[in-house]
Amino acid sequence: DVLSHVVTNQRVEMRVKVSDACFARLPYAYYPYLSVTVNGTEVPFMQTATRFIALKLEAGISEIVIEPHLSPLRRVLLWVDLVLLAGGALVIWRSWRRKATQL
Repeated sequence: DVLSHVVTNQRVEMRVKVSDACFARLPYAYYPYLSVTVNGTEVPFMQTATRFIALKLEAGISEIVIEPHLSPLRRVLLWVDLVLLAGGALVIWRSWRRKATQL
């Protein structure tokens, strides 16, 4: 039974109740850079044949939290973008300053 299900921009929280230990297939796509916690403890999860998330649950009520993280490539690209943005802002600022001193 799904007791509660809250979806926000970067987080999914679910409370589920199972009568026996089982594997649960969650209705969310598998992504290798996810953090899945059950009752506050990070747990390993699997990819199903249909590319969903599956994880092992013990009997009783479980609180499941799913959060995405940036892959290493995306982190590097984010830093490259920030450096390029800062460099472009510096070039524009220097150009504007040079024009202002010439007037």
